[in-house]
Amino acid sequence: MFPKKNMNNAPCKLQIYRPEQYPNKLRSYPIFVDDEKVNTIKNGDKKILYLSPGTHTVWTKIDWLKSNKEQFEINSGETIKVEIGLHTISRFKKYLYFCLFFTFILSGAAFMQISILIGGALMGFGGFIFGLATSRPHIYIKNN
Repeated sequence: MFPKKNMNNAPCKLQIYRPEQYPNKLRSYPIFVDDEKVNTIKNGDKKILYLSPGTHTVWTKIDWLKSNKEQFEINSGETIKVEIGLHTISRFKKYLYFCLFFTFILSGAAFMQISILIGGALMGFGGFIFGLATSRPHIYIKNN
C-alpha cells in the first residue's frame, strides 16, 4: 500500500482556461484574484495559479468591460477549474443589439451629410453598443 499524503500541505490550484474566440482574439485578459492582478491569459491558453486554502474571488476585464465576480471556496489539495469566455446573450438580445447598432450606423451616415460631428457621434455610439454586446468577458466555474 502507498502511504497517505498529508493533504494539509498540498497546494490549491486554480486552473484557468480561455477558449479560442474571435472577439478580442489578439488581446490578453488580466486575471484578478481577490481584487489583485495576478496574471494574464491569451486566447486559447491555459494557466494554473497556486492559491492558499480559503475563500477567493476571481474576475477579469477588457477595457471598461468587467466580467462577473465568481467567489469560490478551495481546500488544501483541491483544483478549481474556471473558464474565461465571452458573455452569452439570448438570440433576441443579439437581434436587438444588432438593430440598434445598424440604426445608429445608418443615422450616423445620414447625418454625416449635415454634420460630421453628429454623424461621427452616432456611428461611434452604434459601435459602442455592438462592442458592449459582443465583447464582455464572463467567468464560468466548471466544477462545484
